Amino acid sequence: MIRKMPRTTLKREKYMARDTADLIRNKMRHQEITQQDIGDMIGRAQSNVSARISQMSFSYSELVGIFDRLGFTEEEIIKCMKK
Repeated sequence: MIRKMPRTTLKREKYMARDTADLIRNKMRHQEITQQDIGDMIGRAQSNVSARISQMSFSYSELVGIFDRLGFTEEEIIKCMKK
C-alpha cells in the first residue's frame, strides 16, 4: 500500500494548480477533446497548451473559456479558483 504524505498549507497553491491540471486533463480525456482543440479555442499551439496545462499558466479569460468548453460545474470552478 502506498501512503501519501499529508498536504501542507505551505504548498497549497502548488497542490491546487496540480489538482486543476489533473481535472482539466480528465475532463478532456472523458469528452475526447484534444489539446489541439483547446489550442484552437484560445489561439495557442498544441505544444503551448500542453506546457500551460502542466504549469497552469493560463490567463483568466483563457481559463473561463476552458471551464466553459469542458463543462465545469460551479463547484469545480470554485474548487479550482479558491485561495
